[in-house]
Amino acid sequence: MTTYLPTKLFTRLSKSPRADDQQLFDMIQGVIFFGVPQTGMDIASLRFMAGNSPNRALIESLNQSNSQILDTQRQDFIAATEKKGHFDIFCFYETRESPTAMQVCCSYYYNAI
Repeated sequence: MTTYLPTKLFTRLSKSPRADDQQLFDMIQGVIFFGVPQTGMDIASLRFMAGNSPNRALIESLNQSNSQILDTQRQDFIAATEKKGHFDIFCFYETRESPTAMQVCCSYYYNAI
């Protein structure tokens, strides 16, 4: 997950009793997200790529229909931004469909749209 670690760090700093953590939290003025599936994504094509590898759990956590991890992360992030008061959030995303990986026999390639 592209934003998991930065978002987790932000929320942990907001809850930390340590003065140096609070000082760092106070210095954060905003955040920029680039193409982040904040509410999850369709993972059907990714499941095949992951198979039963350790990455399967990560991919399943991005599922848009029932991602407990994303729901918890979103709630924690909202609470942290409310604690901060004024906070700028910018989100950038593609407006055109992107190629997706497809499996052909034993290898993967990107399907051009």
